[in-house]
Order: sequence, then C-alpha cells, then structure tokens
Amino acid sequence: MPRPPKFDLPPGACDSHIHVYGEKSRFPSMPVNGREMEDHLLDDYIAVRDALGLSRTVIIQTPHYGNDNASMLNSIKTLGLENARGVAVTAPEISDIELDALHAGGVRGLRFGIELVRGMRPDYLEIFAERIASLGWHIQYRSTEEDLPMLAERMSRLFV
Repeated sequence: MPRPPKFDLPPGACDSHIHVYGEKSRFPSMPVNGREMEDHLLDDYIAVRDALGLSRTVIIQTPHYGNDNASMLNSIKTLGLENARGVAVTAPEISDIELDALHAGGVRGLRFGIELVRGMRPDYLEIFAERIASLGWHIQYRSTEEDLPMLAERMSRLFV
C-alpha cells in the first residue's frame, strides 16, 4: 500500500507524466529494444495517485503501443476528462477526423522521441505543429545528443 507524503499537496496537483499499460489481452504491446513491458495497470496507479493526494494526471503514450493510443484513451476515459489528459503518438498521415477524435478523448499533445535515429523525417515537427495548432496542443520532444543539434534550428522556428 502506498504511503501518503508527509506534506499536503496543493489543490489540483498534477502528475504530469505517467505511462499506463492496459490488460495485455485487450491492449497487446510490442517489445521495444527487445524488452517486454511489465504490468503498469491503471488501478495500481490510482492507488498511488490517491495516496499522494494528486487530483490530475497526464498519461503519455508509451513506445510499446506504437501509434495505437487505445490504452491511453481508455485510461483517460476511466479517470474522467475532468481529471486526465493525454499525449499521443501518431503517424503523419493521420486524418483531421482522427486528430479531432483524439482531442475529444482528452489528448492535448503529441510526443516525438529519438525518431531521427529510427528514420523520422525532420519536417514531421513542422507538419504536426501546423496541424495541431488549431487544437491548442503542444509537442513533447525527447531527444538525444545525436539528433537535437540536427533539429535545433527547426525547433527554434516553431517557438516564434
């Protein structure tokens, strides 16, 4: 059983980055770098969240699901839109209707990470930034010392 902190969290305190893995029979995951994911079930997280006194959660799509955001969306639905949001991973060819469906499901950002090493086109950042601007979403980018220098100029243009 998780122990509560020895201090009171402020009202509305948010866990800003968690990963949830749904039941494997319903949400099959794939290995990443040869590593299968152990269970990180929503009910277990809820017990920790409640013990800590957190009231809001941001669920980040995990690489183990690729572009399939179903587990994340299910977790957001279970937690409720008043308490949870998500950051999705998707393919560049996603339709505007699919982006709108992600938004309705609580997604408020897209995640990129270390994809240049795996073949991501550098212009994906601009393509996605333009497409999600009207939704008010953000881009979360996790880089390495190898790919950040290649993207520095592109990224700086996005913040103007």
